[in-house]
Amino acid sequence: MNSGKKQNRRFAALRKNVIGLIGILIIISLTACGNKPEASKEDTQNVQTDLETARPMQETEIMAVDLPIELYVNVLRNYISAGKTDFAVSFIDLDDDSIREMVVFFGESPADGGCLFTIKNREAIQVVAEDSGFFGEYGTFTYKEKGNVFVTENESVTEAQISSQIFYYALENGKAVCKDMTQSITQFDSGESRFYINDTEVENEKFNSIAENYGLLEMSTVSYTDGVRVMNEQMNMVYDAYAAYGQVKEDETANAKESPVNQQENSVQTIENADSEKPAEELLDLFTGGTISAVDSTDPTSTFYITDLNMDSGEWDSYSVGEKVDLDNDGEMELIINGSYGGMYLDARNNMVYKFAAGDGNACILSYTYFNGTVWILYSNRMNAGYEAYHMEKYEGADNLAAEINFGEELVNPDSADSETKYTWNGSDVSYDEYTAFCSKIFAGEVSTN
Repeated sequence: MNSGKKQNRRFAALRKNVIGLIGILIIISLTACGNKPEASKEDTQNVQTDLETARPMQETEIMAVDLPIELYVNVLRNYISAGKTDFAVSFIDLDDDSIREMVVFFGESPADGGCLFTIKNREAIQVVAEDSGFFGEYGTFTYKEKGNVFVTENESVTEAQISSQIFYYALENGKAVCKDMTQSITQFDSGESRFYINDTEVENEKFNSIAENYGLLEMSTVSYTDGVRVMNEQMNMVYDAYAAYGQVKEDETANAKESPVNQQENSVQTIENADSEKPAEELLDLFTGGTISAVDSTDPTSTFYITDLNMDSGEWDSYSVGEKVDLDNDGEMELIINGSYGGMYLDARNNMVYKFAAGDGNACILSYTYFNGTVWILYSNRMNAGYEAYHMEKYEGADNLAAEINFGEELVNPDSADSETKYTWNGSDVSYDEYTAFCSKIFAGEVSTN
């Protein structure tokens, strides 16, 4: 409801109340003069109706002010008033309490994660830990949907070793409470690693069990790149994002409440489909055996058999069948076809095999890396001296691109080899230390598929 309509309603209600009160005063005045006319039944009802109309109006106004989205928008307006011009917003359901949380990412500090906000006592408050108001890192925020778990990962690199920490938080009474902290320290010279849980050294198996217990690999991620950009006090997209998130959840609830008859019918249909659809690994094996073809996901008219590829010839542009890895974080294996420029990655679904990633020359070398507990597809361009550009994609299913990251370095003056170097992350300039810390983490987990 816009402000003009609100003012008209308030004026109409006020005018009705004034007229009603004037009628009461007239009756009182006549009574005081000795005349005792009885108010008509209609007048009495009108006065009562006018008074009742005014009360719900006030309650409605109070409820509107207390809506979570209005409270969150006030936070964003305060950021704009403070001079912040480059930030993005995402809404999540962290703790399944009917109140959506808001995550704010700032483009001016790309090495940080996001600021988390929730509603408490009809106020939007920032969730903080003892030592930080940011959670996640490098413009990402990782959490367990409706599971009340979110994580922050820190990394430090020296000449001798690399140390990685993961903090597991829960939202309790408006604050972030650290439940567990894991740390791995790897020596570069020996490759030896040591593992810790809450500062106590443990075996690798117990160390890995923490991530499994919290479901780290199944967690969701929101980021600066896929959030809603807020600029020039234009909040329409923020309102739309909040409403759209709510609609998705309402649809999920409606589906969950589907009638038992429909549920039974759908269950039967699912079983029938399962019987007719081949497992992903079987489809990939059929492709490598030459029985079925693959299709390019970007061009459905383009199909090819494995016999169409230059397989195992030993030449520079030949291919070979590689290993199977869950490259799109959906719990099923994809097939790597090793080759020049990183080869290609194949996914199987809906009884078909798809090419969903491929290298394409020196300016687009394909590989993959483990980052923040998930697999990311990495494209690298190092073909020119003094220039490096990288693009990363995280999938949640090969047909669902969930997040992207871009970073790189280049000479300020490309014509001078002595020129200073500029470092960027998602379009924002970063320091050399920030850039190298990020790169060390990305490339430490990189796997080449040449």
